[in-house]
Order: sequence, then structure tokens, then C-alpha cells
Amino acid sequence: MAGAIFVAMSAVHAQAGNADVFVQLGHRAAVSSVSYSPDGRRLASAGLDGSIKLWDATSGREIIGLSGHQGAVAQAAYSHDGKRIVSGGRDRSVRIWDAASGAQIMQLAGHENIVLAVAYAPDGKRVASASFDGAVKVWDAASGREVYSLGRHDGAVRALRYSADGRMLASGGDDGVVRLWDGGGSALRELPQLRGGVAALALSADGRLVAAGARDGSIRVWDAASGAERGAFEGHQGATLGVDFNASGSTLVSVSQDGLIRLWDIAAGREIAKLPGQGGELNAVAWSPRAERFATGGFDPAIRQWKAPGGEADPVLSRRVAEVRAAALSADGRQMAVAGLDRTVRLWDMETGRQRRALEGHKGAVEALDFSADGRWLIAGSQDRSARLWPLPTGAARVLAGHPGPVYAVAVSPDGRLAATGSVDAIRLWDLTQETPPRLLAGHKSSIRGLAFSPDGKLLASASYDDTVRLWDAATGQELALLKGHANRVNSVRFSPDGRLLASAADDATVRLWDTATRQPVAVLSGHASSVRAARFSPDGQTLFSAGLDGGVRLWDVAQKRERAALDPGAGPLFALVVSERHVAAAGDAGMTTVWLRQGRQEAVRLFGFGGGDWVSITAEGFFEGSADGFQYLNVRMGGEVHGLDQFAESFFSPERVRTALAGAPAPVAAADARREQERLAQAERERLAQLERQRADAERHEQERLAQIEREKQAQAERERRRIEQERLARLERERAEASRRAQEQLAQAERERLAQAERERRRVEQERLAQLERERAEAERREKELLAQAERERVAQAERERQAQAERQRLEQERLAQASRERPARDQRRITEVKPAPQVAFVDAPTKVTTDSVDLRLAIADQGGGIGDVRLYLNGSAVVMSGARSAAAQRPQDGVLGYRLRLVRGKNSIRAVAFNAENSMQSKEAALEIEGRSGAGRRPSLRALVVGIEEFRNPALRLRYTVADAKLFADILENNTAQLFESVKVKRLLKPEETTREAIVAALRAMQNDIDPEDLFVFYVASHGTVDDNEYFLVTSNVGSTSTARLRADAIDQTMLKELLGNVPATKKLIVMDTCNAGKLGETMQVAFLKRGLSEDRAIKILSRAVGVTTLYASTDAQEALEGYRNHGLFTYVIAQGLTGKADMDKDGFVKTIELADYVDNEVPEVAEKVFGHKQYPVVAPTGMGFPVTYVKH
Repeated sequence: MAGAIFVAMSAVHAQAGNADVFVQLGHRAAVSSVSYSPDGRRLASAGLDGSIKLWDATSGREIIGLSGHQGAVAQAAYSHDGKRIVSGGRDRSVRIWDAASGAQIMQLAGHENIVLAVAYAPDGKRVASASFDGAVKVWDAASGREVYSLGRHDGAVRALRYSADGRMLASGGDDGVVRLWDGGGSALRELPQLRGGVAALALSADGRLVAAGARDGSIRVWDAASGAERGAFEGHQGATLGVDFNASGSTLVSVSQDGLIRLWDIAAGREIAKLPGQGGELNAVAWSPRAERFATGGFDPAIRQWKAPGGEADPVLSRRVAEVRAAALSADGRQMAVAGLDRTVRLWDMETGRQRRALEGHKGAVEALDFSADGRWLIAGSQDRSARLWPLPTGAARVLAGHPGPVYAVAVSPDGRLAATGSVDAIRLWDLTQETPPRLLAGHKSSIRGLAFSPDGKLLASASYDDTVRLWDAATGQELALLKGHANRVNSVRFSPDGRLLASAADDATVRLWDTATRQPVAVLSGHASSVRAARFSPDGQTLFSAGLDGGVRLWDVAQKRERAALDPGAGPLFALVVSERHVAAAGDAGMTTVWLRQGRQEAVRLFGFGGGDWVSITAEGFFEGSADGFQYLNVRMGGEVHGLDQFAESFFSPERVRTALAGAPAPVAAADARREQERLAQAERERLAQLERQRADAERHEQERLAQIEREKQAQAERERRRIEQERLARLERERAEASRRAQEQLAQAERERLAQAERERRRVEQERLAQLERERAEAERREKELLAQAERERVAQAERERQAQAERQRLEQERLAQASRERPARDQRRITEVKPAPQVAFVDAPTKVTTDSVDLRLAIADQGGGIGDVRLYLNGSAVVMSGARSAAAQRPQDGVLGYRLRLVRGKNSIRAVAFNAENSMQSKEAALEIEGRSGAGRRPSLRALVVGIEEFRNPALRLRYTVADAKLFADILENNTAQLFESVKVKRLLKPEETTREAIVAALRAMQNDIDPEDLFVFYVASHGTVDDNEYFLVTSNVGSTSTARLRADAIDQTMLKELLGNVPATKKLIVMDTCNAGKLGETMQVAFLKRGLSEDRAIKILSRAVGVTTLYASTDAQEALEGYRNHGLFTYVIAQGLTGKADMDKDGFVKTIELADYVDNEVPEVAEKVFGHKQYPVVAPTGMGFPVTYVKH
């Protein structure tokens, strides 16, 4: 279990000084007392489960558990300086604890019966305790020596209270008498007897009033000095078990067995409020020191806080996970089912650590689970007297009903035809191929707690609380053997993979092995300290794993019949266990499932399932994955403070690290990987050059064919021209001859011959000149063509050489980066969440609650807690409006540690949150929250401001994209044409040309947006380009990017830090970010190497961006996919968004497309269209945070 950082609060005692990650388990039974620390920041509670819990009263987070009492704790109370806690309980002891560390300082022994009440003297020098036998003792808090005993009450003493000045101690008990004692132990007076006895006491802060709650439900208030009655209050219908005065003594709060909370006005003598409580009787109540809230505890283990004076509910202090009772693993080991007291069956992906599905339906706790061998079915048995059979991956469950009691055991036969269920009376065999009643297998004398089919399906084994194991013929239902030997109840049975052995686990703290052929015992495996609840064989049958209530997992060598090793998750009692080729997983009381790697027995991850479908998986180093709201349910304790896991999300949210942990693969880049990458690069380069050579030869052949065709066409044209000219000339001569014949028939024949000869000479001369001209023109055209071809070839060769040199440079830089990553990554990957230095504390200083102006000047105090000060952020109504980096924050920070901000406000309610990070930006502070009422009345309608970027051409031509400009134009057109009805004005700025889409141009445009937008407005940022993750950082690739090395990306592209600050400082409270970025898969072999994902996935980067800025972010595809192009002349993602914005996403048909509707539409539509058109799914990354709002208006 190397490097485990978790502490299960109910299972072990943890020193508050040690950093750890834990899920709070709260109390397991009724709460008996509650007490605020003097500063009101903490609350101590005591419970019948034997524990004392310390809570952060503001956040509701459990800080630490104090363990030591052997039985129920009746009361725990703070000393007046808040440094100590005194407690007493069923084990007759009084204990004093260090409130900061949780360490027990001393134990005071002397009472002869249960200690029911304790109190610290205001000076901290003495403590008082009262017992069931009527004794009241006063102790020296430093030495633990008993100072004196007070006169006994006639019956149990149930309440003690010191006055604020320490001069008076009040006691009350079953005899109905309230006694007042002075500081020396002398009786001052007795107050009138109450019917049924005194159950609760309170003294006002000034010591003038004493209040007592009686078991008949009445309340009495007296003047402490005179004993005169100052008030009598009736109303509770059960015993009044808790009373307390507010700080001024004007109001008394009471709680009762009737489950109600009542507030009483002392002066007026009347009830002023009645609250419904929390279900069941209430045992305890306490006002906070400043009386802004009070806390109650009772039969429900949760502690509730209520705001004063109205009684609105405040944070609930309670357990956040349910006990796990059952687990099962699919045959291929790829998915695990876990279930327990919360009635939900959770399916976990054992490759990614993600919760795949939560199956609801059972009305009681789930006690047993099993997969069919083919993984198509999952069966669950429940305390609701039914079993449910779920088809996988989806489908409605079949209910197997008719059990007379809870279903404690289930099993599915290897062929999937039979299911066995075990209840309080018998085993039922169900034929899953038809809807027929089950066969009943009777024989056990008590409930059946374990079932298993043999690998060949012929035998069924059962374990029972009658201390026996039985073997049955699965086909006939006949009992074949009764296996006796366990000395106590048997909880589990399991066959070895070859079917020769049967393992049984029992409450006698042993695991027994049985020979299934002879039905004789083979071995008794002892080593557990208490009940063994589960036993499982490894797939090879060589190792047997067992888990039990002692909290350990033990590994047994089957052949040697001895213990081989042990695993201790530190998670308290274990009830469930599964084993696969790769993993071992155990779960139980702590509500989490711990997964180890079988190879090396190292802890891989812990899995947590919470109410509402939320979940978290977290590695031993603290890297985690989970649902959007799941992170808040895990606590990180650092020193004496406790924080939420969500405060570490931007640094430790890492799905890929969870996957790596489950796979058992080392996170750093290995040298062998670098060599293989270099070889692949070289091979890719050789193939690319060969392809270029083939392309050049093909181009040259095609060019020669084209020139020959041109020559043939020229010759044919010349011949046609010659014939036409000749025909025209002969026709003209014929006409001239006829005319001359008519005019001069008498001319001499000799003259005619000369004329004809002269004409023939002229014709030949003209023809020769024309043919010579044509030949000169053809030769010139051929010369020019050859020159152009030669020039093109020279340019092609030069370009190929440039690309070869660029590729060689990229390869060199990539090799350097891989080598550098190999050197740097181990140190970076050894980070642990518990080693993070604390974030600063933040608080608003003298902030107004109402203004009449459009802006407000705020002062934010930032106190370094040892980790330095990094980024500072302000959120207005859920969206970031100020994001200052560490340097800019430091530059504006005056010496008093206070930053000043001028914040523009919206009309009406303005909810403002401020956070700051430590210097490493690895941990976020707790929030400072503020509400300001802005100007009232109707203002102008909001405006829309959009920046739409489409990048098609890049400095590196290999990065060129095809549809990005068309996508950007389509998106911009929709905003301009479908939003006028919603907004006062619409301005869409388009950046589409290479000179407009450089890093500098986009940054300048975003900064200009910060000054052209108001808080009520909507800001939209759309970009179509390349996006990638390099060296754990996201980059938006701009048109000026040439080299894609890490160094050049940092210099030329827009990194995630810059993008967060640019978007976060846009003051609009409504923001929509759409990023249609084609990832590395689209760029071919060479660019894919250049864009290797290095430690951070794109979907993680986008979710971090969305969370940081408080926006709705839509991203084209996950890091494992390419964004599909060529769908109706657009990228698929943008086309689907366009369809959604123009009406298809308007799910409720109200005429408005809202961000949540758009996110849902894109999330569902993109994968379906991708699979239908392209044959595989594209999964977008959808991260809706911040405010939901309409984006476009559509007509139906």
C-alpha cells in the first residue's frame, strides 16, 4: 500500500497536523450533544457511536474525529479558550482532549456509573462531571485529580452548566431539582422541582437566568440570584432534551423528543418560532457565540445548523458516503459493481476509474451482487425482499420478488441460465430463460449469507448463519453435503477456478478450505482479528484473498496453506472483496472502494460514490477524476484546517493519471519510448519522401502527355486553317477570272498565262510566310512551357528541401523535448496533494451591501498562510470578471495585504465571490462571498458582443485547414440573424484572414472586448482552428505558428493561462465559449508526433478552463479523437451547433435556445451524426458552468 494518503475518519485516529485526504463519515448513531468553540468557527459533537467529531462550522466539513471512549459519548464541551475539550460517556470515564490535534491529554477515572454530563470552568482550571448514579465531581484540569464531590442528586444527573464568571455551577437530573453551587462546592439554592425530572440546563451569558427543560416537555426560567420564576413555556409534546440562550439572553431555543425546535422570547414570555427539525427526536442544541446560528443534533446522525432569527437551514454536518456491503467484478475484469446502504448499485470502469452508471430501484440496502459470466447481466439482492436483474449496458431491471425477508446472497450460473437468491428461509433457484416460479432449496436453519456456483455450473454452495456450508446439485436442487466446522456464522463461499476447492469465511475469524470431491476440510486459515466477511480466489487459483471487520485484506498461499501478505487500506471494517488478473478491490464501512494492483500490491485508486450520482476516483498521490459536483465531498486536511478537494481541481484533476494508476503503467516518458518515437519519425520521413518522389514522377508523365496533346491539336488547327485560306483564294480567283473573261475575251492568251503564273508565285510566298510564322510561334510556346516546368521543378525541389529541413528540426526539437521530459517528469509526477503549500485566506473588507451606482469599489484582504500568493479571481453571478495573475496581483498589492478592485454591477442582486491561489497556483483558497444589491429599476436590454475567429492558413503549411473560415462565417451569420429580438445591440467581430488571426491580433481583440461590454451583456467567443496540449498545458494554435515544438508553442500560440485571463477579464456575467478545434489526428503522421499529448488531455484542459472562468464551454472532440470535417461543407461540430442555434436545440419550444439546451443538444447529436455519416462517434466536450441564459431567438 505504498504512499496511501487517506484516512477514514471513523476507523482510525488521525493527528490534525498530518496532511491527508478523507471522506467525512460523521456519526453512525444518534448525536447526544453539540458545542461551539468560543470563536464560533468550530463545532464539537458527541454521539452514541462512541465518537467525538470536530467540524468546520462554516463549510460543514469534518475536521477530525476523537476516538478513545469505549461506548456512547454523552457530552463533549469546549473550554472557554477553545484549546481543550472535555467529554464523558458510557465507559464511566471523563476525558480531556487537545482541540487542535485531537490527541487525548488525560483520562479521569472515578465515577461508578455512566457519565451523562460534563462542563469546563471558564478559567480552564477545573472540569465538572455528573453521573447516572447521582454523583457530581469537580476535577483539576491540569493534574486530573478529583478536587471534591458535590452532594448527590436523588437519581441520574443529566445536565451541568457553569456560569460565564465561573462563580456558579448548575446541575439537574431525574429528581426534578435544579441545584446551584458556588465555586467552592457549597450549595447556593435549589429551584422548584420539575415534573418528570430535568433533562437539560442553560445559563444566560450574564449569569442572571437559569433555564431548565423537563421530561414532561415544559420549560422553566428562573432568576439565578433570587430563584424567582421568570417564565414558564409549554408546547413540546415530548421531553425537552436541549435548551440554550442566545448571546444576549433574550431568546431561548429548545429541542424535544417530539422532533421540533422552538424559539422563545424571554421578556414577552411567548413562542416566536417553531421549526420542523430533522426527523426523529432531538437531543441537543447550542447557539453560536455571536448568535448568528444555532446547531441541533438528535436521532438522525446529521447535525444541522439554522440561521437566526428566521431559522433557515445552514450547512449540514453529516456523513457523505454510505457503507458498502457488496461488490462484484465482471469476468473480464473491466467493470466492477459496488452497492450498499444507499440502495444504489454503481458500475465502475476498471480501466478509466470512471463511474459508468448508477442503477436505482431498490427500496432497501443492497446486500449482494454478481455478474453473469458473459457480462450481460448483473443481479443484486436487497433488504427490500427482492433481487433485481439488470441487463447491461442498459435496460430495465427484472424483479425477482417473493422472498419473505431480505435477500442476503445472489449468484448467476456460468451459463447464465440460472440465478440463485438466498433469504431468511431458503435458497431460490430462478430459471432466467422463462418467467416461472423459483424452486425452493430448504435445509439451512438460519438466513443464507453466501452463494456460489462451481465453474462447471453443476454445484451450488451456500453459507448460512446456522454456522454451516451446504453443497447442492444445481440441476435437481438436491442437497449433496453438509459441511460443518466453523464455530460461528458463515458469511461467504467461493469455488477455486478449477472447482476442486471451496473457501468459506465466517464470524469465527477463520477462512476454511474444503475439498469439493471428498467434502472434507483441507485447511483452516487463521490470522484475522475478527469476523471474515469475504474470500476470493485469484484467477490462477494460487492465492486466496480474504477481508473482514478487522479492516485488513489477507493473502493466503493456497498450496502452502499459509498467509503470504496483508493489505491495510486504513478504512475500517470491510464487507466486500473482488479479485481480477490485475486488481484487488475491497470496500466496507468507510463507504469507499480501495483498488490495489496485484503486481506489487500497490494502491492504485480509491473510488467514492455520493448521493445524486456524484462520484470521485483518486490516486494515492491525490490526482483525481470525478463528476462536476463530486469533488466537494472529499476533504483535504492541512494542519488544523480542512479544505475541499475542489480547491485543488486546477492542479490535480487528472483523468489520465487515474487511468495510468489503474493500468500500473509509469507516468514518465521512458527512454525506450523516446527511441521508438525517433524510429517512427525516421520511418515516417522516409515514407513521406518516397511519396513525394512518386508524385513528382506522376506529375512529369502527365505533363509530357499534355504537351504532346497540345502539339497534335496545333498541327490539326494549322491544316484546317491552310485549307480554309486556299478555298477562299481559289473562289476569289474564279470570280475575278469570270469577270475578266466577260470584259476582255479578246486579250491575248500569253497575258493570261503570265497573270496566272504571277498569282501562283504570290500564293506560294504567302503560304510559306504563314507556315514559317506558325512554326516560330510553336517553338516559342514550347520553349516557354519548358522554362515553366523547369522553374516549377526547381521550386518543388526547394520546397521539399525546406520541408525536409523543417521536419529534421522538428524531429530534433521533439527528441530534445522527450529527453527533457524524461528528465523532468519524474520529479513533477512525484507531486502529492498533501505536499501542496496552503492557499492564502481572503476576505472582503468593509464592503457595502447596497449601492445606487453602476459600480462598486471593493477591498480584498489576502493573507499568506505559508504558500505564497498567486492568481486572484473575482466572480460576479458565477462568471469570472477579474482574473489577475500572480505578478499583476503582487504589483497592485499594498503593504497591508489588501487589493482594491472597481467592479461594474448588474441591476438587482450581485453575488460576488473572491478566491486566491498559492504561489504555485496549485491550491485555491476558500471563497470570500458577498452580496450587493445594485441599482433597482429597469435598465437597458443586454447587448451581445461576439468575437468569431476562423483560422485556415498557418505559417506552417502542413497545418492548413479546409472548412474553418466557412464554419466561422456560418456561426457569425447565425448570431447576427437570430439574436436581434433578444439584445439591445449585436456586434460580431470576425477575424478570418491570416493577418487577423495571429496571436497578437486575437489577444488585442479580446482585450478590446473587455472595455466594450457590461456585466448584463452576453459575450460569445468562437474559434475554429487547431487546439493541442503540450507539456501539460493547452494551446490554441494561431496563424503565426510555424514550429510546433514546446518552446515555439509557448512563444507563438495562446496558452491556457493567457486564455483564462483574457476570457476571465471580460466583465460579462454571461459567457459562451465554442471551440471547434481539429486535433492532432487530422494532421497526418508527422504533425501527430509534433502534437503528442503530454500529460494533460484536451477535455481536461477545456473543463479546467470552463471551471476557472465560469462559462459554458463547448469543445469539438475529446483528445483521443479528431474533429470531423467535410459534413455539408463544414466541420461536423459547428454544423450541429448551427442547427441547434437555429431551433433544433429549443427543447421546451419557448422560442429561445438556451445554453443548457444547446449543450445537451450538442452532447447528444454530434456522436449520433458522426456515427451515421462517418462510421464512428465523435464525442464533444461539454462543460456548462456559470449562468444559464438564452442565446438565440427562433420561430416555430
